[in-house]
Amino acid sequence: MPAPPNGLVVWRGSSSWWVINTLESFNGQRATGQGNFTQWFSAGAFGGLGYENTPVGAITHTDEPGLGTPAFHARYLALWASGKIFAICAWNARETAYFQAVGDPFVRK
Repeated sequence: MPAPPNGLVVWRGSSSWWVINTLESFNGQRATGQGNFTQWFSAGAFGGLGYENTPVGAITHTDEPGLGTPAFHARYLALWASGKIFAICAWNARETAYFQAVGDPFVRK
């Protein structure tokens, strides 16, 4: 498979409904000069057209979160994989006051 243009992440195939989280410190701020939730939820996100590849939910941080524990990621994604609604997945994975959940709170896998 060829590399995506400009080093961008591109989804292919049937990715269905999915959630995202990163360890990027300021991805919950609107203007950061680095990847953030406004880019993840844009019309052309992840190589899609017309919002076809945007996530249905995202955990973001508005300040240096000091996170990175495997438990944080495992808890969030395991709850999503088990069919919990996004609000439950996000809230139960929260480990910092600088937390923001973006997306439809009632959607589930």
